[in-house]
Amino acid sequence: MAKFAQLRSNPWALTFAVFSFVSLLIMGYIHLFFPFSGDQALFMVGAKSMADGHVLYRDFWDLKQPGIFLFSYWSGLLFSFNEWGVHLFEWIHWLLFSIYGIYLLTKLKVTDRASTAYLFPVFTTVLYYLLCEADGLTQVEALVSFAFFIAFTLPLLYLSKGHNPIVIHFLMGLLYAIVFYYKLVLMLVLGIYSIFYVLFLGTHKKESVRQIFLKTFLPIATGFFFLVGIGALYYWQRGILPLVVETFFVTPNQIIAEVEAKSFRAFLGGTWEFVLLIAPCLPFALLGLWHYRNRQPVLIGGMIIWILAGLFTIYLQKFSYWSYHYQLLLFPIGFLNLLGLDFILQKALHPPFRPILIALFLYLPFVLQFHQKVHIFSTYNFVTTPQDQIAYQNHYEPNYQASRQEISFLTDAATLSGDIYVCGNPLFYHLSGRLQSIAITGWSLEFFPQTLWDQILQQLKETKTVYLFVDQGYQDLIAAKHPALSEYIRNGFVPVRKSSFGTWYQLVP
Repeated sequence: MAKFAQLRSNPWALTFAVFSFVSLLIMGYIHLFFPFSGDQALFMVGAKSMADGHVLYRDFWDLKQPGIFLFSYWSGLLFSFNEWGVHLFEWIHWLLFSIYGIYLLTKLKVTDRASTAYLFPVFTTVLYYLLCEADGLTQVEALVSFAFFIAFTLPLLYLSKGHNPIVIHFLMGLLYAIVFYYKLVLMLVLGIYSIFYVLFLGTHKKESVRQIFLKTFLPIATGFFFLVGIGALYYWQRGILPLVVETFFVTPNQIIAEVEAKSFRAFLGGTWEFVLLIAPCLPFALLGLWHYRNRQPVLIGGMIIWILAGLFTIYLQKFSYWSYHYQLLLFPIGFLNLLGLDFILQKALHPPFRPILIALFLYLPFVLQFHQKVHIFSTYNFVTTPQDQIAYQNHYEPNYQASRQEISFLTDAATLSGDIYVCGNPLFYHLSGRLQSIAITGWSLEFFPQTLWDQILQQLKETKTVYLFVDQGYQDLIAAKHPALSEYIRNGFVPVRKSSFGTWYQLVP
């Protein structure tokens, strides 16, 4: 109630709040029917497998940690196992993130102007939507930012408000475990932040080693191992804990040993592209960092660590510098940008409308991007019919219509019923409604070590795969990587359809 009273008494706060949540609502609706990329289709295939009672890693195997599959699973259970179901669940995720950010900033009075806190959604979640293409939605690097932000800001409730440190740090441990379940390499960011935080407690709070151990380290470790232990118990009861450990810790090392890494120039190129994308935020972000460095040392230190350590984790992923990896850096930069804008609004120029005009000029690329997305959405009649939805999806992913045509033969009455296996884009599973016949996915085969190739061949021999698809780019790869698998496909299947996508094979009776 106090927050609503503050909004009524502060017209700027009310204006910013309405602007923020209306913008978030518009962006969420625009992206609701965005098409899946191969990654999102893969997550959905795994989620559907789990919904059918299968166990992740035993009945459906992928190298990724389980967090993103659980996210898609709950999206499907709560809404629908399709594009709008996942994107609606993601929008709710960002809505909660926005509410938490505003709550934290107003409760701790972080910003000079109370009203600026209500712009938090604009420079985090709305910015994310503005810069997102279809293949960037529902990626781990963005979703995990919610857990990161809470973990980096919870200590402020202890340091500034005197909240129970044991409870605060136990909750931090739970958040650390959530990050662990999303992506293992990102734990490096939390590890570096933890060292920084412990040093701050010792030097500024003058806490002893014993106090830090009992009130900080022990609760964090308890929260972390409590949640990780639940997952370990789940997989142990199903007899696959060694397989999960191997997937998390052994298989990545096999990939490192066998797959050629990308060059440092590729990393620099990807970083530069991200800098250009986020460039309008950088002046205010640097200003916010400078202005608040002494007033909020833990908060600003956490944001700096998030950016620098996050950039280092991107560099470590030397086999795939995908553009969505840089989403990990988007949220701390957007937040620092908000703090810089707050400084300008409070200190630099008067009356208030002048800095707002300056900010709009700097943010003009984002305004144009907002206009473009709204315009495209309106062009397709605001996606009010199934036909509009298909046309809208084809706009953002031209291969969507071609992919539908590619799998259309699977719906013919003359085709065999049963599960299929795709050596290529898992979008074919999603669009056809067919399930994956074996456990190991056929997406990103170029990264698979020899042991996984052996398992694919063994599993294909042990299961009935009525149709098998081999992507055009994987024909030579399979022959080179595993001649026995290539021979099994030639002898056990007959080609029934060939296109620019690749070749479909039918099981020999």
